[in-house]
This record gives sequence, structure tokens and C-alpha cells, in this order.
Amino acid sequence: MQGLPEAERRAKAEGDWYTFEGQVFEDWREKPGFDEPENANHLVEDFKIPDFWPKVLAVDWGFSAMTYALWGALSPDGRIYLYREYAAIKKKIVEWATEIKLLSQEEIRHVVMCKSGWQNRGEELNLADQFAKLSGLTPEKPENNRIAGKLAVQDYLRWKPRPKSVVLASAPFDAHKAMSILRTQGTKAYEDYRLAFEVPEDEKGIPKLQVFKSLSLLRKTIPLCIYDTSDTDGKPSEDVAEFAGDDPYDTLRYLLLRVDKMRSPVKEEKYRQEERAIYGQLEATGDQTTFQRRMALHKAPVSMPIRRFTRAGQP
Repeated sequence: MQGLPEAERRAKAEGDWYTFEGQVFEDWREKPGFDEPENANHLVEDFKIPDFWPKVLAVDWGFSAMTYALWGALSPDGRIYLYREYAAIKKKIVEWATEIKLLSQEEIRHVVMCKSGWQNRGEELNLADQFAKLSGLTPEKPENNRIAGKLAVQDYLRWKPRPKSVVLASAPFDAHKAMSILRTQGTKAYEDYRLAFEVPEDEKGIPKLQVFKSLSLLRKTIPLCIYDTSDTDGKPSEDVAEFAGDDPYDTLRYLLLRVDKMRSPVKEEKYRQEERAIYGQLEATGDQTTFQRRMALHKAPVSMPIRRFTRAGQP
């Protein structure tokens, strides 16, 4: 069955007929396939989420359509655990906002609500403000880029490690060359040069998304997402086609994009800026003693070999 499309292969080889061509989230697994690793699985048994894990709530409002809420918690190992869902149809906000409040007795770090919550519907308060008043939870506007949301879901579902980058360096690392690249070609070229000397590590902690088995609606929705072909002459676009009952998917992408902001690389970028400043001073002054002291305080990992500047007897 080699060479068959993944959906057809899984259906024929594993009896998994809940797959079909055009699915967006092909990595979604409720259990590993017969030839797949143990981590090819997104379901976990329900358990009590520790109080100290940061939690996020996302809400997609509807009346004739579904109102759907999804709770997620970020674990210390960087995974997001989806641990609760709520759904209602043709309920007024006083009902579903109160019910979400009763379900949200833990501390919620961030609450995201769909953009329609901020629309002016001719009432004194918009829906988001009414929700805040009724639930005691203050919602934020979502990141509503549909393509970015789809890519986030795909990345969080990914259980196959990324291919390791090839080490391109053919000569020893040269700190002066690195600083010259930074000065003349910019940060991107500098990082590419530096990374050429790093040995890639095995990727761990994938998939980043774990779903409690009790979340039946979300589990049902993810496999139903297919690519939108409505405006592309039958060819798949980069977006997910809208369909009745897709509210759990929309809520999931709101939640994951908010989690991505919580993972903001601000600290990492600050760290790299400090590192570049240290090397910049070395390039400008040639003062190796100061360089060593600043690097020791910086506690830099050996992302750039510095043995040529160490004193005798030092590691």
C-alpha cells in the first residue's frame, strides 16, 4: 500500500474509515497506527489539572449556531492540555455566561472571545461587556488570522519530529567573521552562520496538544476539517472550509494563538541581544578579559565557541 494517499492508506490498512482526502489535520490521532510511534496520539485520560498551570479560556458565541467554550492549561513541559468544553444552542447570554462562570472556578489567565462579541448590536453593552459583567471574566479580542490559526493547530498536532538541519560549516567558527556578518548583513545572516555550528538535538515534547477523552465535540470536529475549494476552482486553498458545527475548531484556533503569545520569545530575543552586544564590544575593543567576564555573567550556552578566548586551565 506504499504510495497511496495517507487517508486511503489508513482506511485500507488500519480500518480507519474516518479519514478522507482533503483533511486538513492529518496528524490527528486518537491512538497510534500499527506502524506509528507511541507519541502519535492526542488523547489522554482526564485528570485534575494542577492549580499552578496557566489556564486559557476561549469562547465562540452563537445563538442559532453553537456557543462553544474551550479550556486549556499549559504544562511545565510546554504542552497544552485541553481539559474542558461547553456547548449551548439557542441560549441567551445570561444563561451561557453564567454557566461558563460556574465552570471556571479556577484562576483563568486569559479569556479570548470571538470578534463578533465586540459588534454593536444596538444594545447598551456589546456581548463581550455583557459576558464580563455576568461571568466576572474579562475577555480579550482574538487573533483572527484564519491561516495563522490553521497553521498553529497543525503545529500543535504534529507528532513527527522536524528533519534535522544539516550542519553546513566547513571551517572552525570565527567570532570576528560572525560579527562582520552581523554588522554588514544583519541579524538573520548572523543567526544562520551561528546555527551552522550547532548540533541539532532530538525534538521532544511532541505533540504539543493533548486532549482529554471527555471532549467529545472537539474530537468529532477536528477530523471533519477539510480545505476550502470554493474560490480556487476545486483546488485546495490554505484555509479550512467553513461548515455547520465548526465552532469547536474556531475556538481551538483562538485558544492556540493566545497560547502562542504566552510563549512569546521576548526573553529569548533579549538574551540574544545581550549576546550580540557582548560580541560587539569584543569586536570593537579586542578586550578579551572583559569579554570573558561578561560571558560568564551572561551564562551563555556555548552557542558560539569561545575556547580561543579562554585562559589556560579553564574549561
